[in-house]
Amino acid sequence: MFSTDCPSYPARWIEGPAAGVSADFACYAENPITPGGGSDCGKEMPLRAIEMFGDKLAAGEDNDGFYNVLDNSMLVFVIITDESEDPLSVTNAASTKAYLDNLAGGEGRYGVIALAGPGPSGCSGSFGSAGYAQELEAFTDLMPNGYFNTICTPDLYLSVQEALQDMVAVCEQLPIPQ
Repeated sequence: MFSTDCPSYPARWIEGPAAGVSADFACYAENPITPGGGSDCGKEMPLRAIEMFGDKLAAGEDNDGFYNVLDNSMLVFVIITDESEDPLSVTNAASTKAYLDNLAGGEGRYGVIALAGPGPSGCSGSFGSAGYAQELEAFTDLMPNGYFNTICTPDLYLSVQEALQDMVAVCEQLPIPQ
């Protein structure tokens, strides 16, 4: 859920490039849950969330129009978390990768940037502490456009910028869907 105080609410995603995109994103980063709803219950499932996103791309679903495998575009996920995939999740690194291979038309047509706790024991930083995100690291290691870095750096911008530069280079020679 998104905060009702942010400029693009009730849109399901932020569309750009456009004026105000960075301010809108910053608003949601500071206020990710609508007032009165949600909590950090310690049961994060970023891999399952990727699959749930893909399941809602069909016509009439929540993510209709966000991505089409026939478009000449790359699908990129950015995961920022202080935990790994919850053990109760119904998916894992290998099955989510296979899911994305199918969804995007091949492993070269998508990328994943994960900023999380590094191994073997996690980390502490200006955003707090983070446990080792072993399943996320394994996930990004499985793909050619996977990027894993620590969430405990004082400036996450540099990590995301470096990864996005790599993704732009891939976009310039995006493979044909399989």
